[in-house]
Amino acid sequence: MSPAENNQNSLVEPSRPPGKVDNPHDCLDKLFVWRKELQDLIDFATTETVSRRLRTVAGPPGYGKTCLLHKLHQTLNDKSVKKFKKLFVIWTPIGQFNEFNDLETWLKAIVEQAKDECAQLSKFDSTSESKNVISQLLEKLCETCRPKRRIILIVDALDELPDLRQELEDHFLAHFWRKECVRIIISFRDEFSLKNPNLRRSERRITLTTFSQEQGQEQLDKRAKLIPEPLSSPFKQLLELVHPYKFNHPGLNTLLSQTINKNEHNSQNPVLTAADLRQCWLALIKEPLAAEPGYATVLERDLKTIVLHPEDSWTFETFADICKYSQNEAFAHWQDLMAACVVEQHPDYSQRYRVIDGLRELLCAELRLREEEK
Repeated sequence: MSPAENNQNSLVEPSRPPGKVDNPHDCLDKLFVWRKELQDLIDFATTETVSRRLRTVAGPPGYGKTCLLHKLHQTLNDKSVKKFKKLFVIWTPIGQFNEFNDLETWLKAIVEQAKDECAQLSKFDSTSESKNVISQLLEKLCETCRPKRRIILIVDALDELPDLRQELEDHFLAHFWRKECVRIIISFRDEFSLKNPNLRRSERRITLTTFSQEQGQEQLDKRAKLIPEPLSSPFKQLLELVHPYKFNHPGLNTLLSQTINKNEHNSQNPVLTAADLRQCWLALIKEPLAAEPGYATVLERDLKTIVLHPEDSWTFETFADICKYSQNEAFAHWQDLMAACVVEQHPDYSQRYRVIDGLRELLCAELRLREEEK
């Protein structure tokens, strides 16, 4: 997917950053850098029995959740591999659901897709309400289809649908979960959690970590070899432009490399500007900003004020003092930062907080470039 055009007057880009949820093939095999979590999820999908039938993949923005699930979907759909032949993998295009009726339309398309794999579905009626469609679909695939199918339901970025989320859990995911032959994989940012009690009891969480710098360089090198527009800028040169960021966040790497690719194609010099970096990090938090665009300018100001603090972590009182807020004002702003998943509690100190890894470094790089561009 092409990155959105830079727009310095807008804090919320109109289109989703790379890793669009409704096209699993956007994450090309040649760009994927191996993560042990991929093997964990493959084992979860293919092992004969598991203790819990739901895995959640959690992590801050830019950690590669979407790319990981795209790669999983691509891998499990390889019917040439024996252990994948009896799987029926369903990708849930969260980005296409604006209302619950969209889900019912999509379910009918899934039934049509399933008819190609199971003759028992040839006369299946998908016009009834969604819970009955799900129940009949799973019954056919799991019990009467030969060979019987195991259903793998993949749901990326569940947290991006705050208005529909509870309805999706109760009237969609819960219906899939009730069938023993179904295994569910869901991703969301690590501040979020499932609300449906049945789903929550069945959950086992996988928390994504950042890449090493070597893995980040491997990812960038792979993208540099893409045809017809390979990146020409050496890794060390790019690292200097975005210092102190270390290319260790898969999602940010994708945003940066696509921006670099576009700028090189347009003969832009330098290949990355402060405005480019700003658009990259804003793309990570587009969804929460879009929900309440009125506070976007304030959120950016708070972030850039706090990353200039000499320490990487800070207390609530320090935040209020640096940003010149009263205690009540500081609490409201701090909650906005936490809700957007751009600030987290420090893992080693219960009363200290920090801007999430990757975003903090990219903000620092943007501020440094702005000073140099003056």
